[in-house]
Amino acid sequence: MANSSQSVIQDVNSVYYIHPSENPTVSLVSEKFNGDNYADWKKGMILAFSMKNKLVFIDGSLTKPDSGDPMFNAWERCNNMVISYLLRSMDNTLSKSVMFFATAEEIWKDLEDRYSIISGPQFYSLQQSLNQISQGNTSVSEFFTKIKGMWDQISAARPIPVCTCNGCSCNLIKNFFKSQQDERLIHFLMKLDNRYAAVRTNFLMMNPLPTISATYNLLVQDERKKEVSEVYKQHSAMVFLAADEKKMDHLGQHKQQFTGNTSRFLYRRNTTMYCDHCKMPGHTMDRCYKIHGYPPKYGYGKGGKNKRIAAVVYGDKDTDEEDQNTTHLTKAQYDQFVNFMKQNK
Repeated sequence: MANSSQSVIQDVNSVYYIHPSENPTVSLVSEKFNGDNYADWKKGMILAFSMKNKLVFIDGSLTKPDSGDPMFNAWERCNNMVISYLLRSMDNTLSKSVMFFATAEEIWKDLEDRYSIISGPQFYSLQQSLNQISQGNTSVSEFFTKIKGMWDQISAARPIPVCTCNGCSCNLIKNFFKSQQDERLIHFLMKLDNRYAAVRTNFLMMNPLPTISATYNLLVQDERKKEVSEVYKQHSAMVFLAADEKKMDHLGQHKQQFTGNTSRFLYRRNTTMYCDHCKMPGHTMDRCYKIHGYPPKYGYGKGGKNKRIAAVVYGDKDTDEEDQNTTHLTKAQYDQFVNFMKQNK
């Protein structure tokens, strides 16, 4: 008999099996039970005990063996482990109120009797929170998670009635569930931000109305599309701004160059020198090309388009250098030279 009980304890499929990694000093749920979150806490604990194959110790389906039974010690060890998990998953104040129960079933039943039935004020508070909720600046995913949590709490407080008729063919439960889902879908669309007004109108025009899951999926896709479009617009704006700045820098360089050339031209034009022969400022008669001739590089005449009429009007550097290497004649010297050539001829 001892060998038989030992094999049951070591069997991983047995409810009496305890894995070496079990640590009853930790909490099985992320949020401990504080008296207000019983529905969420209960769901998490059921999942945890189901994974550990220990649900039979809280629902009463495995009765306590007699003290002379070979499995008594194994049952008691598993029962104490489940009790430890329950106490560690509650606030200190609540854990002290159930600490002296002998079995995990008794603790579970006491909590169920105290917190499973939602009172009128609690149900009113849930409905009020549901009506006041709105999306605001949160994403569709965050908003849907929040509102669905409230729906689940209301469903736990007021579950859908179940038909007990034998051979029922009216589909009352199915129709009632569809009506509840349509109502929640309308409420969900009402609480969406105004940026989803167009998408909301498309959903409301559908007949029959889509499911909540399908609506959520389409809204998430629309949200991602808007995010991609916004990123593209920002990128385009940055590229345009960079191109505009580059253009402005280019114009600034031309402006500086134009300003420099204009200043040089104005300096030459504002000089006090004046030619009495060609009646143009910027030079005198002893440097006038109309008297002394145009240099070949100035292109005066055919093909030259008459680019320059008199000397140093535009203040070119080449003109100054040319003037420094040129010997100029006065009018008296020029007349003397002409008379000399006529006599020799």
